[in-house]
Amino acid sequence: MFGSAKKKDPAADAKAARLKQVESLLALVPGTKALDAERTMFEVQTRLPSRMLLCFRIQLPPNFPNEPPAVTLAEPKRLEHAWLDRNQYVVYPKLFPGQWRPTDSLGRTIQDVLQEFSRNPPTCKSPATMSSSSSASRSSPKPLPAPQRFTAVPSVPVEFPELRTKTSAELETMLQDQETFDGWLKQQPGVVNLKNIRDQIAANNALLNQRVNELEERVRGADEEYEPIRIALDTKMAQLDQVTRKKRDLLDRETAGVQMQRLQEGADEVDGESQRVAERMCSGGVDAKQFISEYLDLRRRYHSRMARREWAAASAPVASTQSAFNNVSIRK
Repeated sequence: MFGSAKKKDPAADAKAARLKQVESLLALVPGTKALDAERTMFEVQTRLPSRMLLCFRIQLPPNFPNEPPAVTLAEPKRLEHAWLDRNQYVVYPKLFPGQWRPTDSLGRTIQDVLQEFSRNPPTCKSPATMSSSSSASRSSPKPLPAPQRFTAVPSVPVEFPELRTKTSAELETMLQDQETFDGWLKQQPGVVNLKNIRDQIAANNALLNQRVNELEERVRGADEEYEPIRIALDTKMAQLDQVTRKKRDLLDRETAGVQMQRLQEGADEVDGESQRVAERMCSGGVDAKQFISEYLDLRRRYHSRMARREWAAASAPVASTQSAFNNVSIRK
């Protein structure tokens, strides 16, 4: 008469909770990018007031949101912060397994992380805290063998046909003697297969761990080789900025008023020289031919400079400083 209650599907509920968390991240943290189709890895970038760009990676474990996400600072490397451990993992207390709750908002959690790094920017590690790279890290690493692929885990059998070959006495012995039963069970093909798969998974995990350690060593070596280049580049950029400021200061000094003042001083100087030539002529210190040659040259220079001064005064509101500096010659 009454419909039976609909059974809950734990897998569907977990999937819905995971999707809700991902949607909160995309909605509350603009610019978030998914790095894989399964949407288990995300990238978030933020620019600090100092113009430094930080790139965070967010890894969602298979059991998320029942397990906390893992957040790492991907770029830049070698930064120090109260919320960063030596492996660049963000150690925000809310991300700890004992503190994270499935109902916590992933988007708000990442917002808290970004706000913390914006309020308290990280600092570069000092050379004294950097470990020197070993010679092995700089040498070409030997290629590691690829992990072997193992077969899927077989399903648990519903029945054991091997038991049908046992007599009643043998079955009674197995029921009463745990050691006998365990010995028979371990010899079954399915159990042997499971044991082989377990050993293969352990071997693959060890191989992957070796590969990760070697790659991390290579990355550390590359970072240490890059560090002097980055420092040299920063030094060159600072020198270029200093030269640019000096050039700007020099151009600012060459205003129209300064140019007109220099032109006026040059014209006054030539006018004084022409007056002294005229006085020498009057006192008989120079003949008429020499007087005419020197006097006319000085007066030509005087009127030329005065004309240039008037031109500079008329064009000062529209002419650029550099153009006026290049077109006006104070002393010929």
